[in-house]
Amino acid sequence: KPSSGNGGSGGNGDDGGNGDNGGDSGTGGDGGGGNSGIGDGSGAGGADGTGGLDDGGNNKTGSADNDEGTDGTDDTGTPLSEIPIKIIKTETITTINTITAVTTIAAATDSNGKYTAAITQALVSDAVNNAVSEAKKHGYDKDIEIMINIETNAVETDTDTKTITAIIPESSVTFMAESGIVAFSVSTPVASITFSDKALSTISGEASGDVKINTSKVDSSTLSYEFKQIVGERPVFDFSVTSGDKTILQFGGSIEVSVPYTPKEGEDTNAIIIYYINAEGKPEIVCNCTYNPETGTVSFKTNHFSTYAVGYNKIDFNDMATNAWYSNAVGFIAARGITKGTGNGNYEPEGKLTRGQFIVMLMRAYDI
Repeated sequence: KPSSGNGGSGGNGDDGGNGDNGGDSGTGGDGGGGNSGIGDGSGAGGADGTGGLDDGGNNKTGSADNDEGTDGTDDTGTPLSEIPIKIIKTETITTINTITAVTTIAAATDSNGKYTAAITQALVSDAVNNAVSEAKKHGYDKDIEIMINIETNAVETDTDTKTITAIIPESSVTFMAESGIVAFSVSTPVASITFSDKALSTISGEASGDVKINTSKVDSSTLSYEFKQIVGERPVFDFSVTSGDKTILQFGGSIEVSVPYTPKEGEDTNAIIIYYINAEGKPEIVCNCTYNPETGTVSFKTNHFSTYAVGYNKIDFNDMATNAWYSNAVGFIAARGITKGTGNGNYEPEGKLTRGQFIVMLMRAYDI
């Protein structure tokens, strides 16, 4: 159990105590407007942690490798403890099957327009505990999900918010993986990413330090000619999960991603799809993608991260009327390469579907 020191009235809170090797972390007490630190239990004298949230409080993050802590930093060189933590609101949403604890926080920005949000251990613990408390009222018969909404001060235009990084302590990822929640979501203006319980467990097992979830818009000029020809001026995204010097690419469980997109005039929403760059550097269609006109987003599921882009792949068949009752359905699966027709630009809508053809389409739909 964590121990805490009491800050003096109006003074500085005590620094976190030295954690035993492999032991629990010590928590510094909060003084009014004072300093606060959380000791890291990684080893003797570990001082990693997040400071208190008192107004005017300064935080100190130490390195777990030294007897005396030194400031840890994020990718921009800013000490993690100096990333402002501003909780805008918290709420718990209950539906028929799930209880979702939602916490909305503000991201900090640097001079390069990169945003960073610190998802602290206290924030995660409060969210899980609130959701569990609500689940208890319902006899624990509902799944628990945790969602973190990250807001920025950017105006929502194509030239704003390029990169957002959410930083989560390794211990918090492990806590969520072991707490029985079914999903953890990070929602930003760039994209929303939901990790399944299996994906969380994989990340927890691979982590070697703070976990960073990065969502970025990519400059299409950096892409291959083939990819640019297919995507055009539509948005391109890069997603990654890193920990220490490691990039986690395979997750062992499903991840659902949603990206914002406004259809161009005349676009058939059934033909709006997602491409990704495969291991050979070639664009490949994500078969399970769908466009939701109510949310204005394209969603897809994956078990790995790469570079993704919104695309448009309208397929018309010579022998299929656009007003046919099955036209939208055929257009949807044709755009995703699930069906390729019968050849020579035909679909033969009145023809018989063989068992073999059905199996082939089923395998394409499930990317088998």
